[in-house]
Amino acid sequence: MKQLLKLSVVAALSLAAATVVKAENALQLDILGGVYDPIHKDVVSPANVFQLAAILNPANGSAPASNDTFYIAVSLIPKTTTAFAGGSFDFAGTTVNVTADMTSGTPAGLSPHGQFPNFYREFAFTFDLSNAGKVDLYNTEDSPGGPTFNTSGAAFAKLFNVDKSGLTGDVELHFDLYNKALNRRGALVVDKNAPFSHDASTIPEPTGFVLTAAGMALFGVIRRKRS
Repeated sequence: MKQLLKLSVVAALSLAAATVVKAENALQLDILGGVYDPIHKDVVSPANVFQLAAILNPANGSAPASNDTFYIAVSLIPKTTTAFAGGSFDFAGTTVNVTADMTSGTPAGLSPHGQFPNFYREFAFTFDLSNAGKVDLYNTEDSPGGPTFNTSGAAFAKLFNVDKSGLTGDVELHFDLYNKALNRRGALVVDKNAPFSHDASTIPEPTGFVLTAAGMALFGVIRRKRS
């Protein structure tokens, strides 16, 4: 009887663990060293040079095929459809001149989510599905700052080097992650995208709300220790 109960407990824990894996988002973005902005609801970083992480959870029931082609759209903050000279940024070794090397509009099939229509540049990529590309699964909203590579991990990640030091004025960058599929008309449009609460952006410097949130969290810890 005890052995049967033990097996039942183990089975229940295994099922719970599997459910947690599947519950995490199919697609997410993160920034190494970044923090989560609870107001604008994305991962942000003030750094001029950093690594952006695209994360795929293949166990999620809505996840695209792992060997699919994925895309990152880099768009401007503040959004605009008026051409101007805003310097340049480098994404994964490609230099992009703002706005001469960018497209004006909205990626077909992607909700505007307050970021489009806008100037954007799309970059296609595939995930490394070998053990080298595996990472521990996590939620970027709860634990931002970059993935942990682990050959036994349940998710996959792809890192991109970004350098925004060539931008001029108040220009910043926003990142969206998605895959594409043919619609009924035979056009290639956005199929599945990372939740807009799990996008990523750059900011000029650490903002007050991030510092306030960190301070309130610390205050809560102190109060709990004293009570």
